[in-house]
Amino acid sequence: MAASLLLKFRALIARCFLFLGSAPAPALALEDDDLLLEILLRLPPLPSSILRASLVCKRWRRLVSDPGFSSRFRAHHRTPPLLGFFTSYDGHGKFVPTLGRPDRIPGARFSLPTCEFFRFLGCRHGLALLDSPRRLEAVVWDPITRRQTAVAYPPEFTAAAAQNPMCHFHGTVLGGDADAHGTVSSFRLLLLRLQNIGNNTDHTNVFMCLYESGTGKWGNISCAVVPRWYSITPYPHGMLPSVLVDNTLCGFLHWPTGILEFDLDSQSVGVIQKPESIHSCPETLFRVVHTDDRGLGLAVLEPSSIKVYGRRKANSLDDGIDEWMLQKTIQLDTMIQMPRTSSLDPTLRPTSDGDRIPTILGFDEDNNAIHLATATGVLMIQLDSMQFTKLSDDRRDPFYYYPYTSFFTLGN
Repeated sequence: MAASLLLKFRALIARCFLFLGSAPAPALALEDDDLLLEILLRLPPLPSSILRASLVCKRWRRLVSDPGFSSRFRAHHRTPPLLGFFTSYDGHGKFVPTLGRPDRIPGARFSLPTCEFFRFLGCRHGLALLDSPRRLEAVVWDPITRRQTAVAYPPEFTAAAAQNPMCHFHGTVLGGDADAHGTVSSFRLLLLRLQNIGNNTDHTNVFMCLYESGTGKWGNISCAVVPRWYSITPYPHGMLPSVLVDNTLCGFLHWPTGILEFDLDSQSVGVIQKPESIHSCPETLFRVVHTDDRGLGLAVLEPSSIKVYGRRKANSLDDGIDEWMLQKTIQLDTMIQMPRTSSLDPTLRPTSDGDRIPTILGFDEDNNAIHLATATGVLMIQLDSMQFTKLSDDRRDPFYYYPYTSFFTLGN
């Protein structure tokens, strides 16, 4: 196939030289379906691209409507675009689009499912995860197709919730294979249960269990004991979104000395020690991120910069402790208006927009970008290129904020 296309491209170039200065030469590529497909595959991966191409003529519509085109289009671009973000204020979630016209998706198009009570737990691979503690079930939701799949908690989690109403549940979702139209046909769901140990201890049990839609079964339950640094409430202090690094999920919650990790292969939970220099950093100034080589990183917001630390795993010659190294520093004062206050203490209340203390809202792991709340709105900073983009004028701090990326065609 590749050799055949190369020959066609060479023939096209020869014809262009032959017909240099005449009108028919540029149209020669559009007369060959294979060459036209290669051109269409390189359209920007934005919601309006395929729709607008399909309106050119019946032949173009036939090519982009072929089921195989969608899968080739996603494979060519690999990284889905940021469509917007889901926010949660006092338990009420909504979708906030970030793209301009004609790619802008109305917020109502991705309106959240209605149920007796739910919490938005996060999104990944085009899927979103909600849970309903009252019903003791998690809901995997595809905003594009509006498909919902309810998964009952593991029996052990259900029994524990009945015995102890103070249990707190958290989790994340991973999409599996997609069909020719881009619909995710399988998923994995990781559910966490947090339970304090007694009334007078300083530790908390963390239980994790993985569900696979292909088998319809929960796996074994893995457990870790962590410091009781946060309070277990409907929205506990110390919770973090997770980031997928290789085949390990990292984050979930943090305390002064560490964060959690879950190995998807062994289905086991572990603890990652944080650098000593950021032990006292709150979650509003701290996020788990990817490094430039897609390894595990930690981003810390400082008075005028973001510092990104990368981890080098310990080997048999080391003392068994992972080593963290500062990989890059992003100077914010050269990009955005910084507050007049000299401290990023999150307990300080801003008195004006100029005193608005920046905070980290979220991390887009597909595009390796941090989202910040600033005096001028929500900004996205791409960690690879260190370029920034304004996403929204909203100056409120949502309780939860989740960037949503996916390949989506307007009109579907």
